[in-house]
Amino acid sequence: VQIWYPASEPSDSLYPYMDYAEQRIESIAKRIEKSEGFIKPIKNVIGNSYFKAKPINQKFPIILFSHGLGGYKTQNSINIESLVSQGYIVVAPDHTYDATITIFEDGSTVDFESGLPDDVSPEEFWDIRIPQINMRASDISFIIDKLQIMKEYELYDSINFSKIGIFGHSF
Repeated sequence: VQIWYPASEPSDSLYPYMDYAEQRIESIAKRIEKSEGFIKPIKNVIGNSYFKAKPINQKFPIILFSHGLGGYKTQNSINIESLVSQGYIVVAPDHTYDATITIFEDGSTVDFESGLPDDVSPEEFWDIRIPQINMRASDISFIIDKLQIMKEYELYDSINFSKIGIFGHSF
C-alpha cells in the first residue's frame, strides 16, 4: 500500500515513479508481451512526490485508488499527484493476484494470476469476477479500518475519515 498526501515541506528525496522498477518492468513486459527494453525507459521517469515528507497539519479527504486487472498501485501516479495537489490524501494498494506483481516488504512477490481463458462462458466469467470484486472491496475496507487505528503515525491527524472516496481503472 502506498500513500500520497499534501506535505508542508519536501524531504531530501523524490519518490520514484515506479518502485522496485526492475521487478515491475520484467513483470509488465511479460504481461503485455513486449520486450523489457520497450518498458525500461519508465524507470527514468521522475515523479513529483517526496519520500517521507512532513504532512501538512490539516484535515484532508481520503481517496483510495484501485488499479485494473494486471495493473499496479502507481500506474495512475499523474492522477494521484494531481489529486494530492488539490488537497486529497490518496491511498493505493497492489491487489494481490490482480496486480502485475505484488512486492511485499520482506521482498517476496506474487505475480498476476487473475487471467481467464478467452473462451470462458458468461456464467463462468461472473462466477469468478463477482467474488474477485468482493475481495477488492474487502481490501479497501481493510485499508480504511487499518488507517483508523494507526494513531501513532503523524499522517493520522491529517486524514478526514468522514470524507472517503474511491476511484479505479478498468476492473
